Amino acid sequence: MLSRRALLAFGSALALAPRRARAADTDNRKFLFVFAAGGWDPAYVFAPGLDPSVVDVDLDGETAIASGIPFVDNAARPSVRTFFERYGGSSSVVNGLEVRSLTHERCRQLILCGSDEGAVEDWPTVIASARADLLLPHLVLTGPAFAAANAASVVRLGANDQLAQLLSGTYADKATPPLATLSAGSSGRASAFARGRAEAWAAAQRTGQAGTWGADLLAAYERLDLCRDIAGDIATEGAGGGLLIPMPDRVQAALRCFSAGYSRCAMVEHRGLYERGWDTHTDIGGQGANFELLFSDLLSVLDDMAATAGTDGGSLLEETTVVVFSEMGRTPRMNSGGGKDHWTFTSALLIGAGIRGGQVVGGYEGGLVGRPVDLATGAVSDAGTALVPEHLGATLSLLAGIEPDVTGGAEPILALIADA
Repeated sequence: MLSRRALLAFGSALALAPRRARAADTDNRKFLFVFAAGGWDPAYVFAPGLDPSVVDVDLDGETAIASGIPFVDNAARPSVRTFFERYGGSSSVVNGLEVRSLTHERCRQLILCGSDEGAVEDWPTVIASARADLLLPHLVLTGPAFAAANAASVVRLGANDQLAQLLSGTYADKATPPLATLSAGSSGRASAFARGRAEAWAAAQRTGQAGTWGADLLAAYERLDLCRDIAGDIATEGAGGGLLIPMPDRVQAALRCFSAGYSRCAMVEHRGLYERGWDTHTDIGGQGANFELLFSDLLSVLDDMAATAGTDGGSLLEETTVVVFSEMGRTPRMNSGGGKDHWTFTSALLIGAGIRGGQVVGGYEGGLVGRPVDLATGAVSDAGTALVPEHLGATLSLLAGIEPDVTGGAEPILALIADA
């Protein structure tokens, strides 16, 4: 749980901030999560200067600096340099996060929730649930989601646009074989019957789960009516056609929902070149191609966000925190198959609203092991704190102006937060 002192310090900083920034920093700040599925290798971009006698690095890469951020530069990855030149001033790299596991599913839960025990919820679900008044609080385009008590805040679109098709009524036509549909009159009578049953359950005022079921279902009906009106906003062009949907195209649904005030959080999965994933147990060079595509996609998305109006008078880029991460890293040394296996230490990239840019927080020792960090300055320090996902969650919670119970007592990384 966040300390009251941290929240008060952050609140004092907001009180001194300009009016537009203050609005976006509280209830209306949006969060876009970009998840690199499979486990990326920080040595290919985020961790330059590693000792090649200890870590197998990109032999064609060299250390470069743009916007104050050192990174691994390579002529085959021009989008990485362009990204840091254009958006490095509003970005922070976090190096040395330890997820404390080597299995994909457990690592996904740890990096997103800070725990893998019991019915835990991920950061976007917790953040979005604080704005349950929104129509689609947490929009899962693709990728992982963990929800328990706040599952009603999570809306999964479906990788092939299933939700938009269901809402628009086109799903039955596109099914194989096509599904039979009711006539308009029969459909209306069926809907009236189902709604009447929900009203009866709600009116019965029963105790326990049955007592809330009717009221929840009625609320869902009301939202369903509204969602039908915005089916076009959540549709992804090209989805359902068996094509690889580029991440920037898939994200457009989230940007429309952010701009219209329907959603606060969104999750999208990035699976790399040709969607082969980042789990490079063979051909570690695939990491380079994946990073080039990822940063090219990020450039496209951020440019779109900068050109799209938000809800508080600024652009979406000014009002949205973008979190780019993976569930794990890759081992320092290559295996016999020319790839790298799972590793507990990884990096993350935070961009945009509320982020103190132009910096790297944390670092790695020679063997790609995370170093302790001074949470206030971001500098590595033997007297500092070993970074774990709970620190990332606490930081995002502070940016969202909430105090969840899911961060395990970890303090936020204040060095990441502008004006903190």
